[in-house]
Amino acid sequence: YELEPGERPRARFDIDEGPRTVVDEIVLRGNRHLDATLLSREVRGPTTGALGLGRLLLVRSRAEAAARAMEARYYQEGFLEVVVTGPEIELSEDRSSARLVYSIEEGPRFRLTEVELVAEEGTDLTASREAVEPLLGRPYFPRLAYEVRAAAEARSEEHTSELQSRQ
Repeated sequence: YELEPGERPRARFDIDEGPRTVVDEIVLRGNRHLDATLLSREVRGPTTGALGLGRLLLVRSRAEAAARAMEARYYQEGFLEVVVTGPEIELSEDRSSARLVYSIEEGPRFRLTEVELVAEEGTDLTASREAVEPLLGRPYFPRLAYEVRAAAEARSEEHTSELQSRQ
């Protein structure tokens, strides 16, 4: 910090970032259902080489954001109560390499097991039932409910058009 008479005050910061830290290993504790390689790819950031080639460099904010991205992957696979914590960052003695450890509590996996179609009495729901049947057993997350509705409605409209054209 410098203060010269008649001038604005100036602050000077000397920053020593230290050595670049390379991520040597990503550990996923508690992962039982999703591919570890796929989950590990959620840890993104700059690399030692151009165009994303080379080894991954540690950027704490990106390593922390990866936990949320892993949760999103689990969520899409029906693990609506998943919690990913971490990373715990274990640095080498010279701080040139790191090991990232994530803990995963998957929780139960939810699947679509039944769809109840409701319509006015006398409405033929056969086509709609056939349309939603392939969706049964899929991992459940909220968007699937919209997919079920869209499939049932689209097939119902097709079926109604076919009946009307026959008459």
